[in-house]
Amino acid sequence: MFHISVIIPTHNRASLLQNAIESVLKQTYPIHEILVVDDGSTDGTKDAVAKYEKGSAHAKTQVRYIFQRQQGVAVARNNGIATSTGDWIAFLDSDDLWLPEKLEWQVRALTEFAAVSAACATDSRYTNNPHLTKSAFEQIGAQCESQMGVFPEFARRITSHALSTCMRSGSANTREWILKSGRGFSSDCTIFTLDGPASSFLRAGLR
Repeated sequence: MFHISVIIPTHNRASLLQNAIESVLKQTYPIHEILVVDDGSTDGTKDAVAKYEKGSAHAKTQVRYIFQRQQGVAVARNNGIATSTGDWIAFLDSDDLWLPEKLEWQVRALTEFAAVSAACATDSRYTNNPHLTKSAFEQIGAQCESQMGVFPEFARRITSHALSTCMRSGSANTREWILKSGRGFSSDCTIFTLDGPASSFLRAGLR
């Protein structure tokens, strides 16, 4: 059983945030917890989250609200990582949505390739931007012969800091210990850096 913590950083997106939370609650795979990290919002974000804290659509899903003074999305993600209690961590931006089976497919892939995988990325696509017509995988020319598989090119791109074009934050599901063993997201950029043995596998630009 995967205990997945979902981290949603947000700033002044109360109405969009509710749609993001709903897309997590509608996942076909059970969620361990949702952590909404409010980066100094002034638009009623706390009230928008409150109804989910008191009783979410799924009784087993805990929704937690964390407020910080405005310091940026990198710090918000780091605070979410530090506070999380699950053994897997997934990220969702507050203006994005997940399809209902997103996590179920990722768990299926991570289970099938457990011997070689501690993180999973799904393809993603912008739906309301006419200038961004290619999916994340298409942008890097990823050739995927089946719906699930191991793509060695990701590892090379991760370690060369080139993953930002192929793995957006909302597509990633990563082992908790990998994220907590690193130095975190830098406030100067969206790269996640790691020290030690795991760095050869995941020095992930998660956005």
